[in-house]
Amino acid sequence: MDIPFRENLLRLLRTALSFIAFGALAGSALGLVVWEVKATGNIVEGGVVETVQFCLLVLAAASYFLLARRRPGLSRAFALAGLAIVAMAFRELDGLLDERLFHGAWKLFDGAVAVVFLAVALRGFRRTVAQAAEFVGTFHFALLAAGIVLAVVVAQILGFKGLWHAVFDLEPWRTLRDALHDSAEMDVPRHVKNLVEEALELSSYALVLASAVAPPLAGSKVGRDGAPSKP
Repeated sequence: MDIPFRENLLRLLRTALSFIAFGALAGSALGLVVWEVKATGNIVEGGVVETVQFCLLVLAAASYFLLARRRPGLSRAFALAGLAIVAMAFRELDGLLDERLFHGAWKLFDGAVAVVFLAVALRGFRRTVAQAAEFVGTFHFALLAAGIVLAVVVAQILGFKGLWHAVFDLEPWRTLRDALHDSAEMDVPRHVKNLVEEALELSSYALVLASAVAPPLAGSKVGRDGAPSKP
């Protein structure tokens, strides 16, 4: 058994363990959704699920900032990734910030993060571009991009009220409403919408955290070895 084969086998085993760990993390997180729904009948503002979502984002941002300190060659790219996650964390605190400050206060905090983001990106712009180009070819970025798309696009689409109005306006639901002698327009069951949206967000934030703590071995460039391996 030659050394390259051993290294490749270890890489595959470690990557497999990483996916198993992420599956356990996502599964445990989604178990909280079931628990909160059973306990409160809904996903409540500031409840356990939203608190865990915020904690996952904080851990992910802190992990990326730590990576920025430990890997100078990608420090700017990792720092920018951390700042993007900080902005997501402030957005997740919208309910609390609305209550303690004013409605839409999270936008003010995200605006401040955006200013810092631009300052980091534009200072030594060529170096930033070079690091960003290298970063997008890593396993870290692949997981991070998947998590962000799931949170920002998929979860938001499935959290759209119009979608659920269309679902619950189907014939079986209209028949049930008539059987209950409810002539009023059937509103979207918010607990169903919240369950789907929050569960997807929780999964996506777990994926974002996984991208930050992925083993260094999995951080090599995707497809770097373009030529097929010799037997």
